[in-house]
Amino acid sequence: MQKLKFLATMLLPSLAFASEIQKEDTIIVSDSRFEEPVIATLSPTVVVTQEQIRKMQLTNFVDVVKLLPGVEVAVSGGRGQASSVKVRGGSDKDTLILINGVRINSAYNGGYQINILPVNQIERVEYIRGAKATVYGSQASAAIINIITRPGFDESKLNLKGQYGSYKNRQVSTSAKWAISEQQEIKIAAGTEKEKGYNIHPIEGLNDSDHHGYQNSNFMIDYQYNFDNPFQVFANFSWNRAESEFDGSFVDLEHGFLYHGYDGNFFENFSYELGTKFITDTFKSYLTLNYQKTDDYQQIQKNPYKEERSANTPILVRTVNATWANELALGDYVTWGAGIHVRPLELGQVPQVDPILRQEALQHGPMLRGPDPVQVLQQLGP
Repeated sequence: MQKLKFLATMLLPSLAFASEIQKEDTIIVSDSRFEEPVIATLSPTVVVTQEQIRKMQLTNFVDVVKLLPGVEVAVSGGRGQASSVKVRGGSDKDTLILINGVRINSAYNGGYQINILPVNQIERVEYIRGAKATVYGSQASAAIINIITRPGFDESKLNLKGQYGSYKNRQVSTSAKWAISEQQEIKIAAGTEKEKGYNIHPIEGLNDSDHHGYQNSNFMIDYQYNFDNPFQVFANFSWNRAESEFDGSFVDLEHGFLYHGYDGNFFENFSYELGTKFITDTFKSYLTLNYQKTDDYQQIQKNPYKEERSANTPILVRTVNATWANELALGDYVTWGAGIHVRPLELGQVPQVDPILRQEALQHGPMLRGPDPVQVLQQLGP
């Protein structure tokens, strides 16, 4: 009975928070790409604000997503490890992840590593359940999660945060927004995190001393200019880089073989956005152009068959997102919408033997450590 009481106590904050964000009367943009009150949308919608994230003391985006109803998050280990989002039993490819209305799902496999998204940049998170394929395409068949980092025109704010936790986790982040004039506003956010981690796959006698850590750095700048209503332009740049360690060790007793795989994953994303809005009482138009450069590859440490650490064939994605959306009110109850979305893709994979990529693996891999598997095999003998 005592265990049940403790469990109920632990669940109460999350349930109360879910109820609070469901009733939040705020403005969203995810349902139709244009600003509208959340109570005016037909789809089930939940909004999580920056203030609520601070009150709950959430330090990574996975914890934010876990509060959303009907969402299942699977994480393979600690910070920075592979993660996926599933809504109502679907796959992670059925849930579209957006930042300021621009998709960030990998064009290569549909998913995205939400474990590395920085919380310090978030203004609010909009979660809409149900299919939105008519607005956002086939990847929005289960739900969309839109991460809004662009602030509204309100008072200036400065947030500073530092944290030290388990497994030597250290975080420092800041975000600031201020009005340059009555028509201009700018926001800057930056942060860094590093964690020693723990052994996510211990094998006695082989990788006892391993610690699978994580480090992340991020930066964002957003600028808005309001001309005489109803015209607005905006620009955004963001950068996110993460390195995480994972374990590929295994022992094959039947054939007398062991492998100490102390490996890591390197991820880096650059995003550039330029857009404009034109909004009146009867007509709304939205035009944005976004370019993203994403490098994602594994760093493989020395093994018994190789003389040096190399990199697996990486995923190098270059995408351009161009969106033009329009909405015309034909009365109090009827609206007509039309638009176009273009997403040309340039996907390149550098061969494993490429010397430049191998040099990148050596340059970006200072976190990789652990005993040399060749020496371990020599010590164990035939």
